[in-house]
Amino acid sequence: MKPQRILHLLTRPEDSIAREVIQHQKSNPELTLQIIDLNTRDPDYSAVVTAVFDSDSVQVW
Repeated sequence: MKPQRILHLLTRPEDSIAREVIQHQKSNPELTLQIIDLNTRDPDYSAVVTAVFDSDSVQVW
């Protein structure tokens, strides 16, 4: 069985709840995580759109 692909989009700097959830999910071998921090100076929104459609689940923080 393929791992579930989860995308985390970070919209708030230093979100402790998001970090805690991500840390917990990293320990699960059935999940593949991709984390995109939108707090950078110039986020690559084209890459975000691609990642959204490539993911099984999208979590926005």
